[in-house]
Amino acid sequence: MNTQRFCNKNMPLLSDKTIPLYSSLLDKEPELFELIKRYVNKYPEMINELKKTFEKKDWDTFDQGLHDIKSTGGNYGYMCITELAVIIKIHLDSSDYIAIAPLLNELENLHQRMLLAISEQ
Repeated sequence: MNTQRFCNKNMPLLSDKTIPLYSSLLDKEPELFELIKRYVNKYPEMINELKKTFEKKDWDTFDQGLHDIKSTGGNYGYMCITELAVIIKIHLDSSDYIAIAPLLNELENLHQRMLLAISEQ
């Protein structure tokens, strides 16, 4: 599965950490900036917990954490996070665990891009 451009055809490659990742919510509701900022600051903790459950092969807990990331990504205006989580879920459901590890790294890499966007606003 090609994950390089899954968000949309106009989106740059996910792994390019130099391109800011903006919350789509801020276009229409800039007053949500502080809320988005708190999410961005909490995001690494969520990813670290997810990676720990992956390493422990605790698939039920991993699935729940993945669901949380999928939901919050969309709720906070980061559809790329949601879409990446959906791809990971597909691999999880088919027990394709080898494909999941690099995708978890991509989830982690998105944080740097989110920080770039927050620092610009």
